[in-house]
Amino acid sequence: ALGYIYLDLFDRSYKQKEALTLRARAGYSRRHSTTGKRERRGARTVLSTSIAANDDPEKPTLLTHEEVRTLFHEFGHCLHEILSDTESYGTSGCQGLGAQTDFVEIAAVMM
Repeated sequence: ALGYIYLDLFDRSYKQKEALTLRARAGYSRRHSTTGKRERRGARTVLSTSIAANDDPEKPTLLTHEEVRTLFHEFGHCLHEILSDTESYGTSGCQGLGAQTDFVEIAAVMM
């Protein structure tokens, strides 16, 4: 697996209101010290939003246009984290060393 995305979509009273992507574990590749084979450690990311759940359990929760845009934007950040292929934990994904703000937003804006 390239990585995993954990979804935390619905609002709770103690939860932060802004949508965000968190790195749970960075993904990177390294050569094994004895076998020389390349090993990939898959990334784990958390996509968190605060979508208000429908009060009626019989009806589905429908997203507004802005919530859909936000969901795709944050998914772009998740893809950046998962598809990043570096040899160092510190340089992978959106929070890697030297990742410029403009570059970090590319995948999110394209989504």
